[in-house]
Amino acid sequence: MPPDSLLWAHPRVTVMPHVARRPTVRQLVAEIAANISSLETGGGLLQEIDKTLGY
Repeated sequence: MPPDSLLWAHPRVTVMPHVARRPTVRQLVAEIAANISSLETGGGLLQEIDKTLGY
């Protein structure tokens, strides 16, 4: 949603983040470790968001 959207301040609207899954602690630790490993070897972050795509 654009930063200037009127929905951000609308009194009858609650803006909440989208959550597609509820990972376990084990899954989160594995993803963090994989990201650290990727960064240490010159790679990028896994599942990085591309803001140019609009989401």
